[in-house]
Amino acid sequence: GWVTADITKLAQTWSSAKAETGSVALKAADESDTYGWKRFHSANAADGKKIPTLEVTYNYRPYNGLNLQAGAPFISSGGIFKVNTTTPVLRFSTVDTNGEDEVTGTYEITDTATGQVVATVDAAPVPANSTSQVKVPAGKLVTGRTYSFRTTSYDGTHYANGWSDPVRFTVDTSWKPTAAENALGLANTYSDAADITAATSSDSSYASIAVTEENVVSVPWDGRNNAIDVRNALMPNRLTIPEAGSKGTQVGGNVVYTSSGPVDTVVQPTVDGGSRTLNIIKDGSAPHDYTTGFTIPAGMKAVTHDDGSVSLYAEGDENAEKAPSSDAAAFFDAPWAKDAHGHDVPTSYKVVGNTLVQHVEFGADSAFPIVIDPSWWSTTKKIVMCAATVAGFIFTFTPAGSSARVATAVKLVKRIGVKKTAKLIQTYAKRRKLTSAHRKAVTALLGIAAIKKSCKF
Repeated sequence: GWVTADITKLAQTWSSAKAETGSVALKAADESDTYGWKRFHSANAADGKKIPTLEVTYNYRPYNGLNLQAGAPFISSGGIFKVNTTTPVLRFSTVDTNGEDEVTGTYEITDTATGQVVATVDAAPVPANSTSQVKVPAGKLVTGRTYSFRTTSYDGTHYANGWSDPVRFTVDTSWKPTAAENALGLANTYSDAADITAATSSDSSYASIAVTEENVVSVPWDGRNNAIDVRNALMPNRLTIPEAGSKGTQVGGNVVYTSSGPVDTVVQPTVDGGSRTLNIIKDGSAPHDYTTGFTIPAGMKAVTHDDGSVSLYAEGDENAEKAPSSDAAAFFDAPWAKDAHGHDVPTSYKVVGNTLVQHVEFGADSAFPIVIDPSWWSTTKKIVMCAATVAGFIFTFTPAGSSARVATAVKLVKRIGVKKTAKLIQTYAKRRKLTSAHRKAVTALLGIAAIKKSCKF
């Protein structure tokens, strides 16, 4: 049979005391028992016949909130957002060290003129390190007034410490956004709150030049005849822009290409040094295929993963049990498409030569507009260091004494490769969308001290 014991309180005591070691002793129910010593095996290890080890999962408080925004169109001027409805959407980025937690955001809205709280609203729970959002109930806001809101959060066990810094927004129901602002609003509705980075400059060729930690992303004014330029030390690239016009409009660091036709296009430099191209499909006459051109350096190939994402690897880099042979790599995130109701629309990638083709399934009776998104990111030195450490761990990994979730994470790494795994860890660190399986794998890997130390983004 099996012996069980709940030692949660004991582990909490060790943690509170910052004890360097802890001990657990087992004794027989009857000390006069003459049976000999027993050997114990683990019921929870990947191999159930291994010696037990103690795995402690800490539950940390969530953060009270980052990247507070009001919209649509989620555009601010001088730090103040503007909306044209009395029932806008408020949102923020949740932050929780425990990646498997569900986080509930609480929003407190205050009339800045009177200082009175006009509403306190709880949002539906969302995965940790994603975007919480809530629609303000009718009857709470009045046009012509300015409000502030602040947030806090709860992860099912702990409340955040206090409230976030407040962010202001103005309600003006007579405000009519421009065509570019409307297109950007649709794009922003389906983008995470933490995704976009502000442009640092522009020039005669590029409407938006965003300098991030390791990449410089430049988006052209003329998207029809010029390409997005992504510069870094390891894998610079140029990306063509599907359905872009020849005259872009810069709005808050985003570049919008509007048209009288069935498709508008928005390009957004992202905080991780990549770029996102969102096509706004306005009606059923729009094309079903959207092509992004890119460069594959010599010796590299495109690899399609189970989730539909595409990676550019050097030959042999898909072998997860050895360090990558080349520093260069690039990634297209898994494709997605959403209709006007927020429902998923079938979509997929295919690689044709040096192009990525996103195919979208819709008909005349679909709920338009439909928003689609290919996102690009190319490797930096941090990804290289993280990938090398993951490879070292995989090479020396043995199931003995390892938890089932670490063993499951190792299987994922072996399937997708260490560079793609490093990209998932970076995605998690930047609070962007991940599947539940990927999120669990990343949190398990970050429990390995060497990986946590090397994979800091």
